Amino acid sequence: MLRRAVVAIAAAVLATTIGIAPGRATAASTYSGLAWWNYETGEVRTWITASNGVVLRDIHSDGAACGVADKNDGHLWAWYENPEWAFREFREGPLRSCYDCVVIAGIANIGGDHRPEIVKFSPKTGIVWGDPLDEPLDDDGFVIGRTTLNWWCSGSCANEWRPVGLGDLNGDGNQDLLWYRAISGELSAWLLNGNGTVLRTHPLSWRCDVASGCAQNWVPSAVGDLDSNGIPDLWWWNPTSGEVSVWLLDRTGYVIRAQSLDWRCGTGCASTWRPFGYRPVVF
Repeated sequence: MLRRAVVAIAAAVLATTIGIAPGRATAASTYSGLAWWNYETGEVRTWITASNGVVLRDIHSDGAACGVADKNDGHLWAWYENPEWAFREFREGPLRSCYDCVVIAGIANIGGDHRPEIVKFSPKTGIVWGDPLDEPLDDDGFVIGRTTLNWWCSGSCANEWRPVGLGDLNGDGNQDLLWYRAISGELSAWLLNGNGTVLRTHPLSWRCDVASGCAQNWVPSAVGDLDSNGIPDLWWWNPTSGEVSVWLLDRTGYVIRAQSLDWRCGTGCASTWRPFGYRPVVF
């Protein structure tokens, strides 16, 4: 699947365009990295990555993946299950509207009860909510104990914005939801208080828009801490060149710089593999 390649720092390109230090072992030999899914075979692999962008290992991950590729509307849906309950929606090609889709933003506790929840977004209704894992359904088929955010993203918002992932972007101990608007290149998070309330927005200082060509070439793929400073970073993938580049963030939303990985997934690799998130791996 994976080939080594020398990847130049993509800062100039990008500028115009769940928490364990990656590459460092704990006593339990837990590492973090960018997870990939092969939608033809169901295989899941993870690039174990050091803070300088060097991919240390490519390992097979436990779990199973399944999904449906929909070439007609530009979306590639997939769900992945493993011991960490990592779920995510995959998207293929430019960001497009998906009125009837339920977009899975990631796994996080947004309800304040320390239970992991599958955080979902419905463009049709504009509602964002978290369904606790392994919880029973009520008589209407809804998960009991779900958390619904007090902000909605409906109408023009739902047509233009999509969630990228979740992470504690401002350092208050609560998971926040990062959104991307491809046409303008804006990236902005909803800062959450841990019980379903959105406190305010938290924009990033860089953009990746249509006018510059960035939005057509780069796909936001994960939120995770590459440089081991305790602050989640934003991971991007270029399906054409195969490059993976990370925007290194501070707590204010300022993008410090871009850091490219030294591995690529392009051409033949990109025809069947997709990145779907940043996750811990024990081996």
